[in-house]
Amino acid sequence: MKFSELKECPFCGYDIYYSKVYVAGNIYHNERFDGKETDNDAMYDSLKNIRNTGKCYCCRCNEYLGNMYDNTVGYKAEKVKEKKK
Repeated sequence: MKFSELKECPFCGYDIYYSKVYVAGNIYHNERFDGKETDNDAMYDSLKNIRNTGKCYCCRCNEYLGNMYDNTVGYKAEKVKEKKK
């Protein structure tokens, strides 16, 4: 099975996942003294060495699902998916 074929988490059925991204740098968060919102559109512009590993995890149960760049499903996720068939 390929990662691109997943429609939900095989462990819990949730439909949102996250990928781990490694970064280095500083974030500059602007705030106002009166507490009102301010522009922070450029907050992440100073980050360097952004590296997305492609490793994906479920947002609900945090189980490893696979690698979106290699288009592979993790061994444990593959076994759970096969059992549910």
